[in-house]
This record gives sequence, structure tokens and C-alpha cells, in this order.
Amino acid sequence: MSEHAIILDIDGFVVEISSPCEVKESFEKIRNDFCSYLQKSDVSNNLKIIIYNYELDSSALEKLKFKKVFRRCETAQDRHIRYNKYDESTYVIFNYAQELAEIYAPCSADQHELCYLIILSRLGKNFDRRGCHRIHAFAGSYKNRAFALSLDMGQGKSTMAFEMLRDEKVMLMSDDAPYFDEQGRLCPFLMRLGISHSTHLEELEKNGKQTYLAKRRNYPDKQLLALTQLDQASIDKTCSTEFVLMFGRRTAGAKVSVKKCSKLRVFCLLFKPMVIGVGLPILAEYFWEFGLRDFFTKTQIALSRIKRATTLATSKECYWFEFGDSLEENVKAVVEVLEQ
Repeated sequence: MSEHAIILDIDGFVVEISSPCEVKESFEKIRNDFCSYLQKSDVSNNLKIIIYNYELDSSALEKLKFKKVFRRCETAQDRHIRYNKYDESTYVIFNYAQELAEIYAPCSADQHELCYLIILSRLGKNFDRRGCHRIHAFAGSYKNRAFALSLDMGQGKSTMAFEMLRDEKVMLMSDDAPYFDEQGRLCPFLMRLGISHSTHLEELEKNGKQTYLAKRRNYPDKQLLALTQLDQASIDKTCSTEFVLMFGRRTAGAKVSVKKCSKLRVFCLLFKPMVIGVGLPILAEYFWEFGLRDFFTKTQIALSRIKRATTLATSKECYWFEFGDSLEENVKAVVEVLEQ
């Protein structure tokens, strides 16, 4: 595999990333992000991304009419080709007919972030079409009992994941976005691990583990850990038929409590992180296409997600947690449920 090309096979979704330019820093981070899915040989791809470390000649776009359709960028559409303008120097040209993204970005942070999110956006749609639906959650297994824990963004999901991984009986399936496959199994999505807690960062540095920084346009910068830095015995690569669903919220000063959820409550709790997909790492400008054909595709995806949520709500054990300030007490509550 060339230093200027990366091949990923993410559970059947193949991505080729290349560049005619010097983009070493971005490539290193992308390899860290997707280290579990790196391939050494070229295969037929579902998505191709080319990264350029210079500005696009905007004179070629003068006839296009850009407008604010999506939150992050201005967009122009010419049949099956979409032009997304993030600022005066950062553009992405996406050819839907060829599944080809061309990233023009002088800033390596933009190269990395856009490449990462384009992959997850197109992968997400590909998975949805196959009947595989992601959920914004931390997933793992405890004594071979699988679980998915969903919290809103900023509620400390990654911090709880890292804390739970201190226990050798806990194995990681996904820090951020596991998925339910066509058979309804909970499946791992093995990508980078977010590190938010300062104590955890200090511990990693003390143990000689190397983290790297993701600079993000719309969110705070984030320290990340490649899964190659973890003990591979702590990673669970299997899909699980039997698993527990968990939801919760963290409130300052609250006492930790847990209760079992009714089927209706489970369906409602699944709606936000799975049916709508709030918190999933995607860019709407690469998931949401225009035209009647894509309208029917999105309708089918929505119905399929609702069907999956209904099946999960009626067949899986589910708990609601009220978490407090103590990380140790929060983790203890989750483990006690899994011990039952």
C-alpha cells in the first residue's frame, strides 16, 4: 500500500483515500482513526476520496450559485455533482454518480476532519440501505454479556467507556457508533477512542501511550487514542445476538439510580440516537441528496430504522440510569446491572 494511498474495508464498505500531495499528517490521523480496517491490497471500492493540500481555483465555479442549504457550508448543485464551500479556501466536490469526493483544503485539520466525516456519512447511508443501523452509544461486553449505553453528547460517554475498560472483564465494541445488523445483532464499530478526562490523559502519558489531536470546526478539539494503543485482548470483534440496552443522563448532584424501562419507553429512547441519529458522526451534506429517487431512499431508511427500533423495544432488556458526579459510582451502577 502506497504512502499516498489508504485502503479501508469497513465491514464490506471499501474506501480508497489518495493524494498527489504531501498530506502526511492527515494520512497518519486517518490511519489511526480506522486502524482496525486497514487493508494492504487494492480492491473494488464503494467510495474514493482524493485530498489536495491547496485551494481550489474558484474561477471555475463562478457560474455556480451557492446557497446556505446545510448548517456547515454553502452548497451548489450541478446535476449529480455537489460543491460544498466551507470557507474561501476549503471546498469539497462530491460526484454522486462516481462516489468520488475531492477535498481542497490547505489546512491539515480540515483535510482530516472532512475525510473522516465523509467516510462515515457515506458508510452510514450504505449501511442503512443494507438494513444495518448505527446508534450513538458506547458498546462493549462484560463477562461476555454485550451492552450498548447511549448518552447525549457531552454527557461523558467516552469517559465512562475509558473508565470501564480499566476492568479486564470489560471489552470494547465501539466508543461512539456500534450498529445493529440485518439480523438485529449488536455489532462492533472499532474506531478511535475519545479521551476527555484529564486524569485519563495523564494516565496514558504515564504509560507511554500516544494520543493525537482532532481539531474540529464546530466542536471543541478532542484528544484521541488509536485502538492499536489498547491491549488487543480488550477489544471485542464479535456480533452479539443477546445484549442489554442502556440509556441515561448525568445530572450534577444527583444520586445514582437505575430502573427497568417499559417497551414503549425503550422505543421512545431509541428514537433520538438511532431513528433520527442525533450524535452520530456524519455530515448532512453527504448523507442528504436531492431528487425524488433519494426521497424514496430516505423514506425506506426511516421506515427500516423505525422497524428495527420496534423490534429492539419489544425483545431486549433495557434500563434507564440517573448518573451523578462520581464516575466510579456511575460505572459501578452499570456493572451491577450487567452482573444480574
